[in-house]
Amino acid sequence: MMLRPKELEKIRKKISVENDELDCLTAMCYMGTGKYSKANSMLEKIGKRRNGQLPICVFFYRRAMKQQETDTMEEEKMKKRAKKIVALFLTAGILLSGTAACSNVEGMHLSGSTRELNVTKEDTGKSGDNVQMLPSDEKSDKIFADSYADFAIKAFQNSYEAGKNTMISPYSVINALAMTANGASGETLEQMESVLCGTADCSLDLLNRELQRLQSSMPKEKNNHLYTANSIWYKDSDENFVPADDFLKLNAEFYQADIFASAFDKKTTKDINRWIDRRTDGMIKDIMDQIPPYAIMYLVNAVAFEGEWKDPYEKEQVHDADFYDIDGNHSTVSMMYSEEYSFLKEEHAVGFIKPYKEGFDFVALLPDENMDIRDYISQMNGETFLKTIAQANDTIVQTGMPKFKAETQKELAEVLDRMGMHDAFDEKLADFSQMGNCKNGDNLYISRVLHRTKIEVNELGTKAGAATVVEVETMGCLEAVENVVLDRPFVYAIIDRENGIPVFIGAADAL
Repeated sequence: MMLRPKELEKIRKKISVENDELDCLTAMCYMGTGKYSKANSMLEKIGKRRNGQLPICVFFYRRAMKQQETDTMEEEKMKKRAKKIVALFLTAGILLSGTAACSNVEGMHLSGSTRELNVTKEDTGKSGDNVQMLPSDEKSDKIFADSYADFAIKAFQNSYEAGKNTMISPYSVINALAMTANGASGETLEQMESVLCGTADCSLDLLNRELQRLQSSMPKEKNNHLYTANSIWYKDSDENFVPADDFLKLNAEFYQADIFASAFDKKTTKDINRWIDRRTDGMIKDIMDQIPPYAIMYLVNAVAFEGEWKDPYEKEQVHDADFYDIDGNHSTVSMMYSEEYSFLKEEHAVGFIKPYKEGFDFVALLPDENMDIRDYISQMNGETFLKTIAQANDTIVQTGMPKFKAETQKELAEVLDRMGMHDAFDEKLADFSQMGNCKNGDNLYISRVLHRTKIEVNELGTKAGAATVVEVETMGCLEAVENVVLDRPFVYAIIDRENGIPVFIGAADAL
């Protein structure tokens, strides 16, 4: 006969002295019935009394689980449920012991295949959003902005597919690849720096510092934010591979990366997808389909953006209108009309800036009517993009912008190879010796770079999410009035207001 928590509580109250073993069993029963707050309260008391040490009953309980491997199918289900209870109990005990820092995965259930390591905040003295903001260096900021814009535009150009409403988040991609580059050496590192940094004055060290500063300075209000999260997952069931401590510590320090050791089974796939889902506010789901047999590490970035317009559209400002796609076919869209005050003009396009409440702006660029959007995108460059934003005219602009949604999923290996990152994807030439080593001499290389984005633009504002997964294997003045109505294919971007760099950039071809 199984005792219920209330019955155990009665027994516990009858005993005049505190009994850790009985409290432990009571807590486990509460967990089994889903009453986690009561269980955690009891575990706190046990932890204080025992300086974080777990009562012996936990270990007896684990041993009992191992003796049930020959049970019937029904008993097997019960065993799995019991294992989950033990896993929850052990997690609570570890947190009480003080050996784990406050984690970015708080509230997320990890499977039994995955454990989070303490490399991050204890070794770096930083934790989550509380990362110390680095001082701004005007020269370094200018080098970074120029390099980032160059990378962003080139990545967009090489990812663009006509008629598919392509959007990427260069911010997400560069975070994931910069973490990966911290494990590279030799020619592999030089090629990655050349692609990611773009200019001769930029280096991986500068990129690490500037991305850390940028992450710490992003708005984090409830409805106006850009959240960034990074993580590293490595295969701990493979005794052949040993990750380098310095590599893990460096990415924990500069990128606040959560570090996970996992079995790399189906449960790990779910854990990674769940981690991304939570960190993109549910915008990016199931980016991982499976884990190949030779995968040894995943470097993951997730971005969640939400911005309310500084001046939202009223109901009377939204009307049906025609939108002409890349082939000249028209469809009916909900066009949002407004009067803005930043007019953009460059050689082949006009556009406008519509501000969000905090920290970011929406940029729209409409190519000249006689210019195909494919030709316009192919001639873009980072320097011109930043110059166009910086030279915005304070002119009244009568604008029309369609409500739209877009979602893109791409594998970026070929894109990055075309940009000049060759060796990283070659199983023989890749040099990721700073990432870790295989005892049998097998080489590490990037096998896939998965990228997915999603955006929703409406009367109230914009919501967007992005995720990038690098897979590493062994042999990843208010004078004139201008008019800009986005009724044909256009380029858009969400930019950081301070320096004009695009966090998201895309093209709307067909709505």
